[in-house]
Amino acid sequence: MWKESERIQTNERIRQQLSEEETVGILERATTSLIIIRNLFGELPNFMEYYCYLCIKLVNNKDEYMQKIIKENPTAQTLLEVARDRYSCRSFKAEQVSKEQLDYILEAGRLAPTAKNLQEQHVYVCQTPESLAKIDEVTRSRYGAPTCLVVTWDTENTYIYPGEKYNSGAEDATIVATHIMLAAQVVGLGSCWVNAFDPDKLHQLLSLPANERILMILSLGIPSEGAKPSSRHADRKPIEETVTYL
Repeated sequence: MWKESERIQTNERIRQQLSEEETVGILERATTSLIIIRNLFGELPNFMEYYCYLCIKLVNNKDEYMQKIIKENPTAQTLLEVARDRYSCRSFKAEQVSKEQLDYILEAGRLAPTAKNLQEQHVYVCQTPESLAKIDEVTRSRYGAPTCLVVTWDTENTYIYPGEKYNSGAEDATIVATHIMLAAQVVGLGSCWVNAFDPDKLHQLLSLPANERILMILSLGIPSEGAKPSSRHADRKPIEETVTYL
């Protein structure tokens, strides 16, 4: 635990270095990172508990916000719980996802690691009737979701592996998409990873830049009453069949 004298001294040092506007910016950028850590591990390490405390003290009128988002998050889960409970949702309510939920999900994708930190991903948010109609032209797997996220990568900004046969584009975009998918579970939304479509046709329909390639579509929304995992969802091979120690 931090001593009160240490809190005061550190608080004052940071106050001298940062304006309130700069501190607000730091808080806003850091909040989602702290939420993700809280949800992954079930609790914040001591130094992060103190960081939350410090942010609250530094920024006027932020106490209630921080307490609500970080301290009193009722949906906090560990990573294994998120992975276990997530399933491919194939029936959604028409009700749109909230801005707060979508912001959280998109920030989780932004925080995803990429080779050489190139961050070549791009996420397209489809919520208008026009954009969703284009999704429906290429796949039957939207399942009534009010939001679809199309994840792409920039083919001109990837890491080329030694041997120059492969690049990091698809794997980086996949990491981003996985962060997004798991974050949806954290905020109580259903999702379905969709790859049953022609990426070239969707690329044309959405008028995407020529240098981008589509990885996947994520159908996203509130699960309908009665929505449930498929009968095969819980089938998992024994760990011995998928892991080998060398």
